[in-house]
Amino acid sequence: MTKLRKQRRRKVYRHNVNRKRLRNKIFNVGNIGCKEIKNEWEQKKSVETNLKDMGLSYDSNKTIEIPNSKKVYKASLLSNKDEWNEEIVNEQPTKEKSYVAAILEADAKAPRERRFRLPKSQVEWITYLMKKIWK
Repeated sequence: MTKLRKQRRRKVYRHNVNRKRLRNKIFNVGNIGCKEIKNEWEQKKSVETNLKDMGLSYDSNKTIEIPNSKKVYKASLLSNKDEWNEEIVNEQPTKEKSYVAAILEADAKAPRERRFRLPKSQVEWITYLMKKIWK
């Protein structure tokens, strides 16, 4: 048996926990909130390939990579100044479901009603006070 207090506490069996509900919670895949993505989701593909097919980013750090100044400096020292630098550009083929990204972008750009974080009565009271003070 371990001597650590937290390890001992973990070994206590909790009788009041519903094991079936706990197992279902652990193995639950989760729900997709966005209906556009949910309609085009393929269960047999991984999350990364599904998002890639839709034209969406799985990891924003890889998609929009910040250039490492140290690597750029080393590359400039190693390359000759007289030669042209050739950059290899990987052209990605058009995605099968690129319309999903277009729909999401259009939805994000759509105008929306501005919502105050305060209740309407408090907003009216504050505007009344502001008008009264700055007459």
